Amino acid sequence: MDYLIKLDHMPLPVTITSPADLKHVVKLQATGLIDATLMPSLTSARTFRRMDAALVHAVTESGRAEVDAAVGSRLRSKSERLNRNSLALQYLRLFEHTDLPVLLTDERDTHGALSLLKAGLIDAVQKEQRADEPAVVRQTVQVLRVTAVGLDYLARRHGKSPAISRRAPEEVQRWRTPAAGRRAKDDLDAAVRVGGSE
Repeated sequence: MDYLIKLDHMPLPVTITSPADLKHVVKLQATGLIDATLMPSLTSARTFRRMDAALVHAVTESGRAEVDAAVGSRLRSKSERLNRNSLALQYLRLFEHTDLPVLLTDERDTHGALSLLKAGLIDAVQKEQRADEPAVVRQTVQVLRVTAVGLDYLARRHGKSPAISRRAPEEVQRWRTPAAGRRAKDDLDAAVRVGGSE
């Protein structure tokens, strides 16, 4: 319950990567108290699926009722009013902390991934998959990696040393120019606008 209250006071959506916090997220998602996208590891060497990261979209109506019962409705924050995080940026952070590649099938998740793909921030493959009903075709996206541009943007955003130093010389040369940096920021801003218009 304490972690649910904590989430209710956060600007959502938010990317969770701490193993201790991920345990809470999995339980809250399973009980229907939050709406989240979970990213389990797909590494075949493991005998179980480790959770790499999760994107918490919202506290559900049931979750809000639980928070109201615990702290009172007047004291509960309206997290949806505090939403200052870009959904596109949160998806980018989610993929940064996920054991890639990963296949997305939920329409909301595929839309977020396609916004990042269009901006050149991830490498991904869009596929069509037949649903249970023969006439229904569902779009899926396989996210392969976060691109050099995406890694650089995340590094600058969080004040870390540029991720560019860890790349091959030809990649470094490709993204070293100031114009490339401006294009990366413009591309992410465009992705944010696309994600926010939904």
